[in-house]
Amino acid sequence: MRPQSIRHGDLLEFDGAEYVVLDILPPEVWLRDIATDERSTIRIGDLTDALLLERPAAERSVSELDLLSPVERADVEFLAGHLIEVITGKHPDHDELDPLFDPRRSKALKDAAKATQLSRAGFDISERTIRRKRTAFSRGTNGHVYNYLALVDWRGKSHRDPRAHIPDIFRAAIESEIKARVDATTVSRKAIRNAVRERVESQDASGFAEHPADRTLNDWITLLDQRRTISASAKQRNSASKKPNRQMWRARPSIAPGHEVQVDSSKFDVLCRSGNGRVIRATLVVMIDKRTRSVLASGVYARNKGIDLVHLLARALRPRIYRPSRYTFPAIEVPAMPWTKHLDRVALEQLDERVPFIYPQRLIMDNGSDYRSTVFMSACAEFGIDVSIAPPASPTYKAIVENFFDKVDEHFAENVPGYINRDPTLRARRDPRPEDLLSIDELADLFEEWITVIWQNRPHTGLRDSRNSTRFLTPNQMYVAASDLADPVPLPIGEEQFISLLVSTHRTIQANGIRLDSRRYDSEELAPLRGLGSGDRAHNDQWEIRHDPWDLSTIWVRDIAHRRWIACHLIEGEAEEAPFQEYIRKRQRAVQRALPQYDFKEAGREIARVLRALPEAEAHRLTLAESRERALIERSRSGMQQPTSRLQPAKHVQTARIDPEDFIEMTAYDPENDFA
Repeated sequence: MRPQSIRHGDLLEFDGAEYVVLDILPPEVWLRDIATDERSTIRIGDLTDALLLERPAAERSVSELDLLSPVERADVEFLAGHLIEVITGKHPDHDELDPLFDPRRSKALKDAAKATQLSRAGFDISERTIRRKRTAFSRGTNGHVYNYLALVDWRGKSHRDPRAHIPDIFRAAIESEIKARVDATTVSRKAIRNAVRERVESQDASGFAEHPADRTLNDWITLLDQRRTISASAKQRNSASKKPNRQMWRARPSIAPGHEVQVDSSKFDVLCRSGNGRVIRATLVVMIDKRTRSVLASGVYARNKGIDLVHLLARALRPRIYRPSRYTFPAIEVPAMPWTKHLDRVALEQLDERVPFIYPQRLIMDNGSDYRSTVFMSACAEFGIDVSIAPPASPTYKAIVENFFDKVDEHFAENVPGYINRDPTLRARRDPRPEDLLSIDELADLFEEWITVIWQNRPHTGLRDSRNSTRFLTPNQMYVAASDLADPVPLPIGEEQFISLLVSTHRTIQANGIRLDSRRYDSEELAPLRGLGSGDRAHNDQWEIRHDPWDLSTIWVRDIAHRRWIACHLIEGEAEEAPFQEYIRKRQRAVQRALPQYDFKEAGREIARVLRALPEAEAHRLTLAESRERALIERSRSGMQQPTSRLQPAKHVQTARIDPEDFIEMTAYDPENDFA
């Protein structure tokens, strides 16, 4: 090969511009920019890649031309010969140099001359296209000087598969390695390349397989690893492997509310106290509508079973305002959350009434034993609800509820006492103390309150206005917008159907009411039944009781004679003190530490007396009095006999008031004075 050289007046290309050699003063060369007429100097060693004089024409890549059809190859070879003439000054098929394309002339003049020459020959092409094609053609690939594929006109044609040039033996080895890395430890690219090469050598019988460069092998691995997970974390690879391998995703459309309801359970990222005082991570079970993103029902359990899902279905089929709401713990027992700081009881009740009722027509759920239990499947069949079981290890089939759990962790769990991060590396060094945690019932109450106040009134990116793409709707707004499409509108279940889905047990009716789990329930309508047996010998003459373990406020007694259910509420004294038991125990211990002379029981009674005087307890007493008054009015209208009670009205009870001045101040008793 003849060495390259430069002389005065030569045209050089450097940094994307054209220069003329003005003078050569080793080790520097003086240049003039043709476009800007600026003078500059450059060292001779930096001109190696800039010389354009007699650039050798490399042989064309046979593998590149084999990818083209005969017509395309003829067009490419025709244009390539003319571009080589523009670049080097000599056409591959001619022996003589054309003065129009002398290397000493500027590229702009040569491009214009070539465009005019081809136009006269009937090949319509502009000067701009010549310049673009020449630039792309001169950038060789895969060790070749020229890039022939850059001259192919891909417009109006289907693009070729970029993986077609990967050898079959390497393609099989890379795909096998990607599958093997799903549950393996994440390693470097170098280790992956070595593993691929070992697979190729083990599969190559000849032993002479040509291995590509590291960069080329990395490109092949990237092309075949469509989900970009081979170098990701093990958790990301495991999640990506569960996605359905489809060429096109077509989800089942959900036009009206209730057409598709997704059900799933997940561990709460919050520590709480179970019923026996143990510190646990409760399980959250949710039913969420796909069309409106509304939460139909939710439950927090220590461990959910099939019967718990039946209770969840009962709450979903009965509107909230028609269900006996569970007792709301006063603010002194449950910490105030950020979303209720500026809301009173009336505002919370108004928000609760706005939560829409949606009848689930189709449930999509996991393949777990609790979901496939006989009791839950029978309840769904009883109310005409279709059930679809998602394939194992396929969270994308329930993407709405899976995304909901992430939102719960971000917007709810982080504000609750006892929150632990999902990532163990981000957790605190020590878990919180058990006495600082919420009970599982308190956690369930706060979560339902968050659903009512925040989730149902929060705009969601998945609820986009079809006429205004920049506007996002809330679940309550989406229900109003989509309710017109629900025709006919399903009606909720009645009270007797709701009660039939609750837990059944049997108890006796005593003079002071019914005892259930150390709580006492009573109703004035039980007066004719006190001390009587039910006549059910199979259950020792006890009465059938229905109750919701998630709702402690009300139980129902089956009156066989009148074919009805009698609602019994948690009696007044129990209702006042039950929510404060944990609070009283904490204050009792504090009083004992500060004032050892106080008796533990006396301190508890004094604290309970103060709590009963709070406005929250007074409001609850008024609510119970109003419910009794409404029950009496309904009985009088129906013509039923009014219940008799030995209790006297409160107005006939005389309360003795003691004046503090009536106390006589006495000195402390000294037993030694009696023997003086």
